[in-house]
Amino acid sequence: MRPTRSPSRSVLLLLALAAAWIAACSGKRPVAAAAGTATAGEAVAPPAPFEAEVSRVHGPGGLASSRLPDGAFLGPGAALDPDATYTTGPATLVELSRPGGGTVRLDADTRVRLDADRTLHLERGRALVEVPPGAPPLALAAGPDTFVVDAGQAEVERDGDRNRFAVVHGRAAVITGGERIDLGAGATLETPLSEAPSQRPLLSLAPLERTTWAMVFDEAARLSTDAVPGIGSLSARVPGTSEPFEALAVEEQKVFVSVSGRVAVTTVEQTFRNDRNVRLEGRYVFPIPAGASISGLELLVGDRWMKGEFVEKVRARRIYREIVDAVVPRDPALLEWRHGSLFRMRVFPIPPGGTRKIRLHYTEVLPVSGDAMAYRYPLGGSDSGAEGTRIGRFSFEARIDGRFVPDPGSVVARLPGARVSSQGDDPVVRAEARDFAPAYAVGFDLPAPPMEDGVFAQSGVGPDGRTYVLATIRPDLPAPSERPPADVVFVFDRSHGTAPALWTAARGIFEAVTYDLGPNDRVAVLACDTACDVAPGALAPLGPDRRDRILGFLDAQVLAGASDIGHMVRTAAELAEGGGRRTVVVYLGDGAASSGELATDELLRRHADVLGRIEFDAVALGSRSDLLLLGALARRTGGDVVTAGPTGDLARTVRELAVRLSVPPVRDAAVELPPMVEDVHPRGPLAVRPGQVLTLVGRLADGPHGSWPPISGTVRISGVGPAGERVAFEAPLGVAPPATDVPAARQIAHVWAKHEIDALTAERGYAARDAIVALSRTHGVLSRFTALLVLENEAMYRRFGLRRGKDVERRRRTAPRPALRPAGPRRPARAARLR
Repeated sequence: MRPTRSPSRSVLLLLALAAAWIAACSGKRPVAAAAGTATAGEAVAPPAPFEAEVSRVHGPGGLASSRLPDGAFLGPGAALDPDATYTTGPATLVELSRPGGGTVRLDADTRVRLDADRTLHLERGRALVEVPPGAPPLALAAGPDTFVVDAGQAEVERDGDRNRFAVVHGRAAVITGGERIDLGAGATLETPLSEAPSQRPLLSLAPLERTTWAMVFDEAARLSTDAVPGIGSLSARVPGTSEPFEALAVEEQKVFVSVSGRVAVTTVEQTFRNDRNVRLEGRYVFPIPAGASISGLELLVGDRWMKGEFVEKVRARRIYREIVDAVVPRDPALLEWRHGSLFRMRVFPIPPGGTRKIRLHYTEVLPVSGDAMAYRYPLGGSDSGAEGTRIGRFSFEARIDGRFVPDPGSVVARLPGARVSSQGDDPVVRAEARDFAPAYAVGFDLPAPPMEDGVFAQSGVGPDGRTYVLATIRPDLPAPSERPPADVVFVFDRSHGTAPALWTAARGIFEAVTYDLGPNDRVAVLACDTACDVAPGALAPLGPDRRDRILGFLDAQVLAGASDIGHMVRTAAELAEGGGRRTVVVYLGDGAASSGELATDELLRRHADVLGRIEFDAVALGSRSDLLLLGALARRTGGDVVTAGPTGDLARTVRELAVRLSVPPVRDAAVELPPMVEDVHPRGPLAVRPGQVLTLVGRLADGPHGSWPPISGTVRISGVGPAGERVAFEAPLGVAPPATDVPAARQIAHVWAKHEIDALTAERGYAARDAIVALSRTHGVLSRFTALLVLENEAMYRRFGLRRGKDVERRRRTAPRPALRPAGPRRPARAARLR
């Protein structure tokens, strides 16, 4: 047995800070089950007097006080005096901190009153309360109700005479009308109460969605933290040798982003500098956001940008090696998927003391959280804690389609020195920096497109001339009022691919999340590589003593061996006894299988019998994570994938995982779109949690149904609820005509192709190789079977029998677009069309 590897000093510091947060949000007693009602008239201890000071302010001004003249504000460090009213401005958020632990975050345009008895009253707006269990409970009055947060994170909103209470994780209680109603993770309650069951506590993802406004404080703190800098790993080698070494620098990086609706296209232009006196090949490993896909690569040769061609990977590598290792005086570049969300690019030659410029493009669908979306450009250290590459000159520009976001004031920048302005009808975000070394992703927040009746759709024309549709749906599904007892099996991947820093992060996430489990839940913990060891107690309720024994069990593990994901899932499923109980398997690791079934399609077929009786949720640790495999397992079983890293936001991971463990999904959900929309992804029966946002992408059928306008009809979702009941959702679907003048709008076809490639890879694996390569070339999507190859000129493309990228683009621009002309008879299907 080899000893467990030790994390670096910088990572230990970061993990100590994360552990401090987890300890603050964790108690030494289990959390009560989700929503339930205590006996009416139960004696309740009087709330402790509220004493606090302003700890942080986000936005202009500060906290206005009835004791101050107009235009004067309380700033950080100011104490709140009793018998006064306090108000936040329309664009200002304020955090209040108690000396004994705990915070209250006030949203914009919120008014609170601190009376003479030091009771805090919410008179208007909303507040997020966060309480470490070791600290006294924090009480907040809202009209006739009292909200007591015992531990964790919860929100209260007051609008007129109505209150809405929501618990993200932890435990809280609402005292209203002489009764005390206990709330757990995922629970929402509205008052005044009525006799209707829908007015009692309901479980959904709504608390997670509704509280994103208060997370800006955490992100601002991370942006200002002196943590591991970098943008990736940059190295070089001398042609003909195999040993890489550090000799290159990123002299300049320019980032341009185009956003239309929910689709964002990012272009990164980088200049590499060779500080050695020898000609070098540059090697650059970099991350892109989870779910994004590479859509292009260009290399500056002389004064011309040469576009890359999507080539079958083995052939592309052979061509590149033939040029570089033979030191042919040519200029190639090669970009290929490495693992997880990491990609590797190679550029040759970089002359002694000289530079090379490249451009790469990637496309993503921005996540919707509540009424907002977030764009993030991944900048940060590696999973192992090693320093990444600094940027000599950095510039960032984002242009947002004004048809969806007309007000620049609604865009909030999340990068140092950024400014938001207008260019024509479009909001624009700009920032510049020198010797730039940020620790975390940078970007901006913007309003999500309006979802009338819970549906938003946009369209675009693909390179094949067909119309593609991206639909965002928030189905109004009935939420359960009680959380059914569950068997939860945590699977820790202890293989050699798990860095010590990631293992420590996984341990902390487990410790924090388990305090949100109910007293009737049973818990088991496995530590696995090609074999699995079971923590003390096997499958049993989790109390403080057993939790401590499990943590000791995890601390004793050695990170070695291969990773057999299929065996891990089967062992976990067989350990849970079932018996009608909800069975949840929570995997913590990178999902990179190195033993057993290595291909996703093989794993799904081999373990189909156990996958049908579990819900698989994954915490994908680090940028190496195989999101294709983990996502396929989650979709097949009705679970979700949450990403995490050692320098990331562990609080966010705990929030998202805790709510998902508390809210059972609607299973076997069938999604029906209008008949003219076909080849819809994700396909197959789905699992949908109440409050969840679904993203669907499809394409219009050829022929009469593919004509424009219009696309209209009904979206219908039906499935089986937690108690076995049938549930359904219907809403009208209307799609605006496709935009042709916005880069992001043209990439909806790219999004569809990525989903089609992922589905083929997961379902058929290597057998679908030819179809995947054809899709990759047609739609410009980098896959596991293709690479992007850039050659110096047309003659080089002809020499290797390749089509030149410019010729491909010309054919795409001149391709017929049947979706934009009147309806006509169905045309014969193209040979390249894939079902």
